[in-house]
Amino acid sequence: MSAAYRITVSGVMSERFCQGFPGLSHRAGPARTILSGDPRTAPPLHEVLARLDNLGLEVLSVERPSGTAHTTLEA
Repeated sequence: MSAAYRITVSGVMSERFCQGFPGLSHRAGPARTILSGDPRTAPPLHEVLARLDNLGLEVLSVERPSGTAHTTLEA
């Protein structure tokens, strides 16, 4: 099943830290973490982005499941 959205965050978020984002799956890679939301269980995108911002985490990109809309944020 496709994700409602996929957010790429700079840095590797620990398993425990990712538990603070219920409804999202996560995958850590080299120097980044990808959070994905399922349309049935994910919190609204604006809430996740606000929370990441409040925690001081750098969002590198936000994608829709189709991949047609992609936003890359420049530092």
